[in-house]
Formats: sequence, C-alpha cells, structure tokens
Amino acid sequence: MNRGPRNLAWLATAWVVMLPGTQSAALAQSRLGVQPDDTSPPSSIYDTWDTPPPLVQLNREARVIPWGKGLVFPPAMSNSESEPPYALYRDNELLEDERMGRSTSVPPGGYVLRWGSGDLTQRLSRSIEVQRGHATVIDPDWSGLVVSVIDESRTTVGYSYEVVRLPDFVSFGVGRSAEEALGEKQRTWILSPGSYKVIPVGEDYNTIVNFATVRLVPGELTHLNIVIDEVSENFLGAGTLIMAESKHRGNTWRTYAATHANLLFDHQSGGAEGNSQEDLSFSGTGEFRLSHDSDRYNFLARGLFEEGISWIPEVGWRIIVDRFLARAVAIRKIGPRVGLYGRLLAESKLFPGRVYLDSPTEYVRIDGENRIAAIGLNDHVSISPSGLPLTIQEGVGLNLIALSNERVSLYIRSGYGFRQTINREVFTADDGGTARLAEVGADTLVAHPGSTLIYSELPSISVYGLEESLIGEARLGRRILLGAEADLLLPQDGGHSVIDAEATATLRLTKGISLYYELRFLDDPAISESALVEGALRLRFSHIF
Repeated sequence: MNRGPRNLAWLATAWVVMLPGTQSAALAQSRLGVQPDDTSPPSSIYDTWDTPPPLVQLNREARVIPWGKGLVFPPAMSNSESEPPYALYRDNELLEDERMGRSTSVPPGGYVLRWGSGDLTQRLSRSIEVQRGHATVIDPDWSGLVVSVIDESRTTVGYSYEVVRLPDFVSFGVGRSAEEALGEKQRTWILSPGSYKVIPVGEDYNTIVNFATVRLVPGELTHLNIVIDEVSENFLGAGTLIMAESKHRGNTWRTYAATHANLLFDHQSGGAEGNSQEDLSFSGTGEFRLSHDSDRYNFLARGLFEEGISWIPEVGWRIIVDRFLARAVAIRKIGPRVGLYGRLLAESKLFPGRVYLDSPTEYVRIDGENRIAAIGLNDHVSISPSGLPLTIQEGVGLNLIALSNERVSLYIRSGYGFRQTINREVFTADDGGTARLAEVGADTLVAHPGSTLIYSELPSISVYGLEESLIGEARLGRRILLGAEADLLLPQDGGHSVIDAEATATLRLTKGISLYYELRFLDDPAISESALVEGALRLRFSHIF
C-alpha cells in the first residue's frame, strides 16, 4: 500500500493547524480540514462576543489533530472559564468533558454533544459526526447571557439572582453577579434562544415588580445590566449599557482602588513587646489592585498601606497600626485547574517601632555582637527604625484550583519558597534577667538590675525550603464575605517552620459601611521569638474609585 500521499496530507493539515493569526472562514476550512456541522451563521453575530469567531479560536489553539482521530470544537462566546463545560457521549456513555473554546480529540464516529446551563435535563443536545483528520466546529446557534448587577455609580456588586424561562416559568438556576473591581468574573449562561426573566432570589416568578426580562437571539452574547437601589436592593432599571460594554470588551486588565476609614477595636498578644493590649482607635487604609486574566495567564498585584492612631489621656497620640504590604502572583495555566505560579511579597512599616511603658523604667538594648547598644531610663523604648523589619518572600511551584464556584473558592499552592527578613537595629524582649546583664557587663551600670528591661537585637535571617499555601473565600448570602490565607514554609535545614495566616470576615451594612474583622497569626523567629496574634474589629467606611 502506498501511504505516502496520505501521510503527507496529514502532516500538512497538522502543520497548518498550528499556524497563528486569522483567516477567512472559507480559507481556514480548506486548510485546517474543518468540517462545520451546519451552515455557519452570519459573521455579524460575532460582534457581540467577547472572543474571536470560532475558526480564529480554533486556529489560536494551535492543536495538532492526533493520527487517526478528529477534533470536536464548540466555540466559547466569552471566557471559557465562565461558561459551563460541554460533554461528549457515545452510546449513552460519557467519554470526555471539557471547557467551551477548547477542542477534544476523539476517534471517528457518531457522538452526542451536551452543553449549556441548567440541570442535566435542561442542557442542550446535538448529534454530531466526527471524521478522521478533520475538526468539527459546532455551529453556535445557542445564546449567551451575562448578568451584571450594578449600583447607580455603575459599580458591579455581589447580588444573587435567578434566571427563569418564559412563558413556562422554568428556572435554570441561581447565579451571583460578580464584583469586577475585586477581580471576580461574571458568569456566562448558555441557553436556548427565547425570552427569560431575571428576578432576585426568593422573588415570586409571577412578580410584576422588581424583575427584568431579556430576549436572547441565536448565536449572540447578550450583556444585561441590572441597576439596583443600594439600600433596598430592589431593581431600578435594566438593559444594555453600550458605552460600558464597548469599554470593557477585550480588556482583560482590571484595576481597583479604594480608601477606608476605620473605627477599630484592637487586641494583641505576644510579639516583640512581650505583652497584651487592647485599644479603641482610628485608622486609614489605602488599597490598590491590578489584575490580568487571559486563557493562559493570570496576574494579580496588590498594594496595601494602613496607618492607625490612638489617643490616650495624659499621653497623647500613639501609632498602633503601621503596615505596608505589596504582593504579586503570576500564574501560567497548564490545565483547567492546574497552573504554575510565581509570587513576590514585600512587607514593612513606615514609622519607628516603640514599646510604651506605664512609668519611666530602666532598659538595656544589646546588639547582635553581644555588646551594650544603649542604656536608658524612659517611659518608652525604641525597638526598630523606620522601614524595618523588612520581609521579602519569593516562591515558585504548582497552583491547584481545588474548588471554584459562585459561593466558595479554594486554591492550593505547593512549591519552593524563599524568605528574607532584614532586622538591622530591630530588638525584641529578652527575659534573660540579671544573668543576661552580667554577660554583657551591664549589671553594674544600672541601678536596679532585677527590674531592668532587656532587649536583644534580632539577626537578619534568610531561609528557604518547601512552601505550602491555602487561599480560600466564601460568600454567605449577599452581605457576608469570609476570606482566609495561610502560608507555611518548611526550612530545608530543618529549622523552625514559619507560619503566616490571616482570616477576614466582612458584614456589609450598606454600600459604603461594613463591619470588618481581621485576625492574623504570625510565627516567625526572624521577627519575634514568640508567636504574634493580632485581631481587629473595625467599623469601616469605604470609598471605591
């Protein structure tokens, strides 16, 4: 048998599939071996999509058709991660499931394709025939719907709603409008063309107030904006904001900036000061985020600057919150739930650190060379200069999306991490007593060795080893948001493990007012010999730019 021409044809087809760029439908079909399962719709419907036309998507995927197989390619109207996946069946047996906009290779033959929103009985279904060496592009005759709930300032808000088909009032499920300023993505509903009603969760299907209707056209993606009252959360209006959609379409970079004024109740135990304290105080927070999301890459950068002061009678103003944090995470996707990450973090403070005492007390500071750095009598002790300690972290490894839906998300990262803590002239409480004073020759220089406070300089430390991280978030209803992040570094030399964990809870009272609780646990010998536990309950007044 002479298989030379057939092999050359297959190689030519595979080579052309990998070519980047765009082509006309006719040219692409002739070169790629594309076999549309039906007549392609007019190109004008693609103007409503957030993604390129189907053949351009297939071309950009650059996938070689395996020998003896064919491809099935249902195009995505929006981000493939936002649309429900599709499934391939043969003889009522599930063979493959994949994201829209991503092809699946299967042997030649007949299959049943099922996709769309709703339960299994509501999903769309189609019989297709796959030929060897060809890509079967599914004709997009379904409809897409993206629901964005916004307030009167055009800011997207988290809001739960239900999609109901008319006129038979069949529910296709409950959705939640994402807060785009926080980097969340809007869900895309894949539905049969027709009329649908969008109502708040719990509203009667027959309601004649507080609802929105939309008619979905075959092959088109519809962006529905619902405006709500920020106090009552009732619908004020609904429709398509042309200017807003044209502004954001194709733009995967998002920014978020906000300022917060906080009334705080603080409690702290352990740490460099070696004591416990509670305060009622005020603070201001500035926050900025920059995010990027594409089919292959995710990037998130966050900057946080917070300063807080407290007024104490007969003492005056004291700085009780001082924190600067900058972090960036980049992820290269290698699968629907798996990717490679690289991260960078820097944490410091602006003002010098001090320990305040109830009355003037003798103190001794001992430097890293075991020498006397300072002896004094005062009602406060300086324990660190401005900008120190400075903590820098780097890490690379595997990122896993363990759970991701509209209410709960959980990410697991495992890799290799590095942590440097710069502690120049940073001191911590030392309970060595008179023996420690005698060791440095300070016992004869102070009047009361038994009651003298001792502070020893912390060394700068650099550690590296295996790192594990858990990042989770949960939304309870419309107003409660829970978040948690925990980092564990296991030093390669077998030293003390470093644990840095933070949990937050937010109860939204109105658009700009919320109760915010933050709890942090830090066990890092480079910063403090004892574990530091900080908690703060804040009445937060926010303004989002």
